[in-house]
Amino acid sequence: MAERGTLRDQQAEFTRQLLMEAARSVLLNDSSEDFTIQKVAKRAGVSHRTVYRYFPTRQALIDEYSNWLEESNRQDPRSIEKSDSFADLVRVVFARFDSYSEDYEAAARVSGGVLRPANQVERDQRTRAVFDRRFPDLEPGSADLAYAIIRSLVGLQTWFTMRDRFGMKDGQAGEAVAWAVGALEEALKSGNAPSAIGKADGHSPDGTSGDGDHSN
Repeated sequence: MAERGTLRDQQAEFTRQLLMEAARSVLLNDSSEDFTIQKVAKRAGVSHRTVYRYFPTRQALIDEYSNWLEESNRQDPRSIEKSDSFADLVRVVFARFDSYSEDYEAAARVSGGVLRPANQVERDQRTRAVFDRRFPDLEPGSADLAYAIIRSLVGLQTWFTMRDRFGMKDGQAGEAVAWAVGALEEALKSGNAPSAIGKADGHSPDGTSGDGDHSN
């Protein structure tokens, strides 16, 4: 039974790799409108029912592609804890996006800049824990707002906007956003925090939301 399970797992992983490579081919060579389950199935040489067995929706396929990108690019899941500041984290994250710009730009176009990898909730919780340790004296409401601003800046959508809309090249977006985040961190350290007017609906204290978050 164990051997049968192992063979089944190996076949599932092979099919997943096949579908991810097909998804990458469609993303890099076709328009974002052409990114459909049917198109990915045809590129992979499998039936669309096979794709639906693994990914019941187009969004599920996009989210899994986000996971696959991170695995392929060997992203360190503990990079937030290893960074001395959120400004440094921006440089690390944006440098990764720059190194695989073709892949991430294609993924950003098809997803609207919002990728939801499987470990997003856990990553958000770790990031919020680091934020709270670095800024322990903030009032809860102010901390929520400050965290939301920084967390939104450290992500794929910001990187993509800086490149696609403002024409920034490799390294430029990272340095620009790192400067902004660094200025926010200095303001928070000096006690200059945003005032809490009210809590936005749909957000929890760890910074997650029902709409998902960015791939970082």
